[in-house]
Amino acid sequence: MAPSEERGVKVAQVSDTLGSNGWSHPYSIVWDTIRSLVEKGQESDPIAVKNELVRINKLDHIGGFDKFAAIIESTPTFDVPRWT
Repeated sequence: MAPSEERGVKVAQVSDTLGSNGWSHPYSIVWDTIRSLVEKGQESDPIAVKNELVRINKLDHIGGFDKFAAIIESTPTFDVPRWT
């Protein structure tokens, strides 16, 4: 299994367990965005997630770029390149 497929399986397993209800706002929106990207086989690094939040018009809903940056800084796994 390729690393990206393994990552997708892990995200799907956690997603099935938690759903978005396991996270409070705005984390649930960020999590749902990550899950959506992984399910589509797309990258889920911070830049891709930010771009998707902009595309689906949710970046302002979570508190804007500053809040998103704070989430990235406070989430250790977000610092791992390409979720490896």
